[in-house]
Amino acid sequence: MPSPFLSSEEYDERAHELYNEGSYDEALTMLREGLGLYPNAVELHVGVGYARLARDEFAWARRAFEEALVAFERVARRLNFARAAAELEVTPNAISKTIKTLEGQLNVRLFNRTTRSVGLTEHGAQLLSTLAPALDLIKTSVQQIGEADLPQETRLAAE
Repeated sequence: MPSPFLSSEEYDERAHELYNEGSYDEALTMLREGLGLYPNAVELHVGVGYARLARDEFAWARRAFEEALVAFERVARRLNFARAAAELEVTPNAISKTIKTLEGQLNVRLFNRTTRSVGLTEHGAQLLSTLAPALDLIKTSVQQIGEADLPQETRLAAE
């Protein structure tokens, strides 16, 4: 509910605090509330643009990081970039770049690579020991949800 006791600058400042905390949706709500009272406040319109962009970029970065973890897990289990790439239906070069980006984000090497072999570093083995069971649990949970939505006769035919 809009508070008429706040100026447009105060709405902008509160939204900026939420933005800095990564609470983009709440920042947008605050800005829209302010715009309801101050429709000509340029700083609130600009804030809406920045908050939307940040929210979208955060979602993209999170998705990219999750995909990188899946790529890591595939390479780590296979110890082969080409096989992992084939399973994920991407090129080996794409997998290699994804892993290098992940290593950069984590600031550690995950694999020891030579022209003929791939092995896990200590950090890579540690990440795999935590990540693999979590991904297996997620996969199982998603499969169970999917099976629960199937009619009984379809489930039996699939088994």
